[in-house]
Parts: sequence; structure tokens; C-alpha cells
Amino acid sequence: LGDAHDKLQGQYAELEDHHKKAKEMANTDGLTGLKNHGHFQRYLHHEVDRARRYERPLSLVMIDLDFFKQVNDKFGHQKGDAVLSHVGKILREECRDVDYVARYGGEEFVVVMPEITAPNAVKAANRLRERIEGLYQEVNLPEHQTGASLGVADFPACATDNTSLIAAADGALLFAKRQGRNRVAYFRDLSDTELSGDDLDNLNSRLEGAGFQTIRVLAKAVDARDQYPE
Repeated sequence: LGDAHDKLQGQYAELEDHHKKAKEMANTDGLTGLKNHGHFQRYLHHEVDRARRYERPLSLVMIDLDFFKQVNDKFGHQKGDAVLSHVGKILREECRDVDYVARYGGEEFVVVMPEITAPNAVKAANRLRERIEGLYQEVNLPEHQTGASLGVADFPACATDNTSLIAAADGALLFAKRQGRNRVAYFRDLSDTELSGDDLDNLNSRLEGAGFQTIRVLAKAVDARDQYPE
């Protein structure tokens, strides 16, 4: 009986280990080793709830690699994969231990920064931008072939829930692209920026489910647009 019990215990431990590994694989992006989109959504929901409950700051940075399609088209998808993999490495190296990093999808990444206000999140985002800008040397690409646009939003200043926080950071990212790429934009600064019709269409498509705070700040940006001639 003792041997049978030990054998069953061993089999149970092995099954537990397989289950744990399978769960980890389901939550992990295979190329970069970062958490994937689904895990990020669940994690951010939890972090926003925590920030609200304890009235603590929380920032979100969204990152989109500039001209990434050109890398794939000119140098091949293997080179593109190398860029994505190295970006994942940069994010792990540069972010704090308490930060959470995930691949949002395609050439987009996200960093959740608990206990940090927007000004410090913007500084951290600029450090990430500089590292990504210099990545061309590590992956043997021509200069200026790597770069990123980053959008920053914080809770509760920019959003009321996890959905609107993503929308706000995504809106800031859109403006970073609009302003020339390879830069960082903070969502609440968008009211000082001219909006085009295309910008409004893009924001509208991205803001489904956004909270009142997000819409209110965007409304200020729309109002600012009226100050500029078409």
C-alpha cells in the first residue's frame, strides 16, 4: 500500500506540474516570453480595482513600434521577430520589479505601473523610447529603423475603469503617432493638440466602452480643435 500511495502521489505531482506549465503557456506570448493580451486584460482589471480600493496611483503605458511593417517588408519576418523579441527583453530590463509587462498584440506592448503618477510614468516611458530607438544596433538594422510611439494614461486622472484607462492610453498613443512618431504623449495633454477628422474617426473606433472621465477629457480636445482652421 505504501508503494502504491507513493506512486499515486508522484503521478498527482506530475499532473499538477503539467497543469501549471499548460496554464503558464496559455498566458504567455511565445515569441517574447511576456504575458499575452488575455492575461493583461485580467491583470489590469484587478490592478484598477486595487488602486480604487486603496486610493493609490496607477499608470498605463501603451507602446507601438514605428514603421514595423517596413522591417518585415524590407528585411524579412525573421528580422521582425528579432525586433519584437529584443523589445520584450528591453521592457523586462528597464521596468521595475513591481511593473507588469505584456505584448498587447502585433507590434504593440503595454506596461502597467502601480504606485506611480503620470509625470514619473512619462519619464519611464521616455527611457523605454530611447532604448527602443537604439535597438537597431542590437539587431543589425540601419539607423532610424527602430523606434516607438508611447501613450501614457493614469488612474483616476484619465479614466474611471480598466476599459477607459486602455482607451485613454491608446488615445495618447494615437497622438504620439500623429505628432511625428518616436515620442511619448500623456492623455491629459491632448486638449492642447489639434485634432483632425481622421483622428476623431480613429478615436471613435477605439473608445467603445470608455468611461465618462475619458469622454470628458476627449471632449476638451475636440473643443480645442475648433480653435484651428480646417
